[in-house]
Amino acid sequence: MTHQQDAVDQAPQESRLADSVENAQIVEQSNKMETGPLFFGMAIVIVSTLLTTYVTGANWGWWGPMRTAMREAGVAIQHIPREFGEWEAATDDEKLDEASVEQLELSDYVVRRYTNKITGETVALIFMVGPTGRLTAHTPQICFGGRNFKMDSRPIPVSFSYEGDEDSSENQDALAKIVFRNQSVSGGAKLFYYGVSTGQNWMPITDTSRFDLRHKRFLYKLQVEAFVRDDQSGEDDVIARFLRDFIPLVRPGLVECF
Repeated sequence: MTHQQDAVDQAPQESRLADSVENAQIVEQSNKMETGPLFFGMAIVIVSTLLTTYVTGANWGWWGPMRTAMREAGVAIQHIPREFGEWEAATDDEKLDEASVEQLELSDYVVRRYTNKITGETVALIFMVGPTGRLTAHTPQICFGGRNFKMDSRPIPVSFSYEGDEDSSENQDALAKIVFRNQSVSGGAKLFYYGVSTGQNWMPITDTSRFDLRHKRFLYKLQVEAFVRDDQSGEDDVIARFLRDFIPLVRPGLVECF
């Protein structure tokens, strides 16, 4: 009687155990069914992101020959002389803030002040290498926020000729010039000359430069500024005199931009 009763009691226990095992197997299979597509979807997203990054980098020169060319262009501007003719570097080179470097995506740059050893006049130079769109979009009209200064007129192109090759068509350079007048009692003017180069001639930045140069992925940009008296902002201003010495000096070291 006792053995029969034990057998009767054990049957429901075995049944419940079988049910538990079966339920666990069902849950496990269900989890596999749910997590399988999830992991597969994540894998597709990761592969797609990597592929997009690679293709974009290839198009914009993040890898390979384009990146090498940008590094070479950066090396070129690091070798511009600190002293030439009547000009010498007034101080150690300055640094742009990290936010500006990241915003412009600069490959390299030089920020330097030059002083004329005879007249004492000073100009501030920024020489950069970076993506075409970034460098052509940031101009003094947009970035200069000097209080009490008012833009005198729209930028005008200024051409440069050099001693010995006034008739040469190969060395025709031009930069944009813009003047901001000081509206305070003290007066004075802030001058800016700026332009870009693909490794050959310099050209002024205009409203259409970004479109006109869209086939170039990176450029050189040159911007020179100075504060002068109102009667010193004419054609033969201090920046124009500086650039007539500076541009032909640095031209041979520039590399071709892609």
